[in-house]
Amino acid sequence: MRSLLALLLVAVPPVEAPLYSYENAIRETAWVELDVDLDRDGHRDRLAADIIRPSEPAADGVKVPVLMDISPYYACCGRGNEAQKKTYDAEGRPAGFPLYYDNHFVPKGYAVVLVDMAGTNRSTGCMDRGGPKDVAAGAQVVNWLNGRARAYTKPFGGEQVSAGWSTGRSASGASRTTAGWPTASPPRGCAA
Repeated sequence: MRSLLALLLVAVPPVEAPLYSYENAIRETAWVELDVDLDRDGHRDRLAADIIRPSEPAADGVKVPVLMDISPYYACCGRGNEAQKKTYDAEGRPAGFPLYYDNHFVPKGYAVVLVDMAGTNRSTGCMDRGGPKDVAAGAQVVNWLNGRARAYTKPFGGEQVSAGWSTGRSASGASRTTAGWPTASPPRGCAA
């Protein structure tokens, strides 16, 4: 019996205490401006990047790394095995994020950035269905995280916002695929 108990104690990993509060996390959206106007409405397209990040590092001026995922499925079909969708509060701020990225990684000190591909959910423009313009759009979001692209508080107009809270690094397999790596060079300063 003692050997069974010892085996169970070794087999069960310890529970990690969260470093930061998930409940007090900052939830916001930035619309990253692209260099194209795929829907030809006379305005550069903008991708909606829904962000959740720990508030404690922000209060101390500490930058955090980013986990980024870009998808066309956040509104129509959902993500993950439960087809979860992003949800928003009455003011339009992100309220619910699909999958486990936010509630698992934000308490550990990461920002989670879920991006709607062009022409889907709250992004403007038209999809390129995984083509070169979608690849360039994903890279543009990474460029914004590195401080080399523009984003705004609204899909049209709005005030310019920076990702000064970001370390400028994004390391998600989905971002790597969308950004065309390893067939193309990653955006400068991005390690995946």
